Amino acid sequence: MKTYIETLMREYPSIFPNPAQVLEHLFCTLGNGIELNDEMKIDENCSCGIVYKFPKPVSFKHVYPWTDLEKFQPFRKYIGCKDIGFKDSVEYFLSCLKITPQEIAGDWLLNIDLIRKVLLEE
Repeated sequence: MKTYIETLMREYPSIFPNPAQVLEHLFCTLGNGIELNDEMKIDENCSCGIVYKFPKPVSFKHVYPWTDLEKFQPFRKYIGCKDIGFKDSVEYFLSCLKITPQEIAGDWLLNIDLIRKVLLEE
């Protein structure tokens, strides 16, 4: 996950000023263009095999609205991801979500256990 996170922050610093915003884009943005390849790894990650050392969690400034329709829940397309550091990325994303104000996070806050189950336990 290190390559993916650092590349987006370097190439698009105004959009992705920190790793939290990168993960919000990955897990919350429908149609983000990021897919798993045949090896069940994030295509854009270059399979670097290096774990990203996350800073202290930060609140999101924006989160796309939650939907109850599974086919429109972007995080679901990463079920079974085998990238090194993927699980740490999910936990960091959830940590950031937990400290995000309700008016920003909306129903994502009510679905933290579901997200964890889908991405980390299935």
